[in-house]
Amino acid sequence: MDKNTVIYYLLSDKSDDPQNDFPQFIYQLKNLGNLDIIQETPDIVSLSNRLGYKSELEYLPEKEPRFEDFLFCVKLTIQKEDYATFDVIKRYCFTIQTQDFKIYSQNRQCFIPKSLDLLDLDFGNYNLETLDTLRRFNLEPIYFSQKFRTYYALSLDKKVHIINPFLLAYIYKKEIPETVLEELSYPVAPSIQFFSGMYSKALIPLKFYEYYHQSTKIINASGFDINKPNRKVFVKPFIYEFNNEKGNFYTYIDSSGGSVIFMDKIRPGETLHDTLLRAIKDELKIAQDYIGAYVSETIEFDRDRDGILTPRLKVFVYVDQLSDKARALQLSQTGWSSIGSKLPKINSNPNFDTQN
Repeated sequence: MDKNTVIYYLLSDKSDDPQNDFPQFIYQLKNLGNLDIIQETPDIVSLSNRLGYKSELEYLPEKEPRFEDFLFCVKLTIQKEDYATFDVIKRYCFTIQTQDFKIYSQNRQCFIPKSLDLLDLDFGNYNLETLDTLRRFNLEPIYFSQKFRTYYALSLDKKVHIINPFLLAYIYKKEIPETVLEELSYPVAPSIQFFSGMYSKALIPLKFYEYYHQSTKIINASGFDINKPNRKVFVKPFIYEFNNEKGNFYTYIDSSGGSVIFMDKIRPGETLHDTLLRAIKDELKIAQDYIGAYVSETIEFDRDRDGILTPRLKVFVYVDQLSDKARALQLSQTGWSSIGSKLPKINSNPNFDTQN
């Protein structure tokens, strides 16, 4: 591969007509009006823009094994400086509702976040002095938020950190004596592979000081005190598993679209974290831990057994791997279990297929 180019794969697991997917994709790109498109062969087109950059799209009817779960696969070869073309393609892929496109970075070996705000720093024209500044502290920038003016970077242990934009502005172009700056960053994702899926589920802090010196395991959009509620609080967790091949989280669902739901409450002395860990580990017995959780900004109310109006938090819980997929799938087909009642009996059925 040319060192001045980068490769991405445009993928979708939806298709109404695989033979016409690529022509339709090209037709839609032409309608955007920002690119000159030349059909080189039935499966290859070249793209160029007003800045003179050229790139190539190649339809791959025979997909690589790692993409075999996707029905649509197109290889994009693009020059590093050509963010304008990449932005057009990204906007099309991330705004079309019928195809649900994903973009895979060959260089990073991961899916990129499904976001129009984040800039992928695999492309040139970013500030090289900023890059050098962060590298002095063993941080490699990978994404930049245009809205919040915040970098996300890889540390030496390959975790993804959020960068303090205010401290970065202060040390920029300065020779400072410090070799370690604790307030420059903190980890928000265990790896770049998880970062994409977590970002799409609002599990990544967007502002540095919002979660500075706090756990980022639970992103709380409700404003409710989840550490010391000092009152009865119901909890309704929706549990999802990470799919490494597709770079996102998904849930087992029943015919009505319901996921694995278990109604519980934050018990005396517990934080919400304690409640969630107990629910998935001890009550549901489907995972030992979770990667992250998101508390919805919407708070429901219900009456407890004494008739007292009680708030209920809707919590979306994301795990790496379910330890008992058969149990999780059967639980998803039994509705939900209320507080104080026994869980539905889960049978061991040798004919139960956990792969579908």
